[in-house]
Amino acid sequence: MISIEATRPLSRALAAAVLLSAALMAIYYYGGVAGHADDTPLRAALVGSAGAVLAGVIAWRAARGVYAGSADDRLARRTAALAAGTVVSLAGFWLGMTVPVAVAAGALGLKSAAAGRPLRGYLTVGVAVLVCCGAVVLSVLGES
Repeated sequence: MISIEATRPLSRALAAAVLLSAALMAIYYYGGVAGHADDTPLRAALVGSAGAVLAGVIAWRAARGVYAGSADDRLARRTAALAAGTVVSLAGFWLGMTVPVAVAAGALGLKSAAAGRPLRGYLTVGVAVLVCCGAVVLSVLGES
């Protein structure tokens, strides 16, 4: 059984990431700086926000067991998998899913670095930060 207290920081970070992603979806679909709004921006922003919630739940389910557990190879593998997931979510899928996955990868990266795998951990944190910055820039510009 996974302790809820042990995963509370991860849950809070993912909740904030989902809210940030919903705000970014609204900015993106209402045109951002470019001013080219979608045909139905409210509906598109709601669908994008629902995707962010779904991505947040999936990222939490994927990360909670190894986040609360002891340092082992599962933590290192899950950290690398989430880092790859952040890059793929920005490059090929849906902008709304990027921020929650990147936050989960960053949280696991910090946990991995603290558990004795600093190279993989800090590399994952760096990738997560770059992907989050890229998602913010794309959303504010309003064009992808």
